[in-house]
Amino acid sequence: MDDIFIAIERETGLTGEQIRSKSRKEEIVYARRIVCWCLNRVKKPFGSIGNAVNRDKSTVRSIIRQHASEYQYNKKYRAMFDNVMRAMMEIRQKTTIGNKSMDIQKAEINVTAAEAWRNQCADWVSDSRGYKTVPARLEHERRQMQLEQAEIALSKARSILDLLLTGQVD
Repeated sequence: MDDIFIAIERETGLTGEQIRSKSRKEEIVYARRIVCWCLNRVKKPFGSIGNAVNRDKSTVRSIIRQHASEYQYNKKYRAMFDNVMRAMMEIRQKTTIGNKSMDIQKAEINVTAAEAWRNQCADWVSDSRGYKTVPARLEHERRQMQLEQAEIALSKARSILDLLLTGQVD
């Protein structure tokens, strides 16, 4: 909800207090309509939306119903709405990039863990070579399968990290 108010303030200079005011100035009414429409799109109840803009829920319903015709026929409202949506997407992208750095850290940890597991499996395989008994050979084969699984896990972890670092994953 905060990103909507931030985007409106960035694009129009209107504060949350102005949007919640009783003012009927055109740009404040447009900003209020945008806030109501956005909060309705994210499934906020009318009462919560009303609290955000200091209106009752029946007024909120009316404001939301007016959005489609205003957007279709009012160039000034459409321009304001489009600019606010663009600003909101930029804000959300920056938030996503911030979260992506956490994902990159997790992916780096996964790569490190996968490398450690692969190295441990490789040690087990080399330790179990040369045994002649059937149980020892079976153990060697089991460890080789674990090594293959560890190498697959490492490959996947590195691929995910590469995708995150190159920006190909959201």
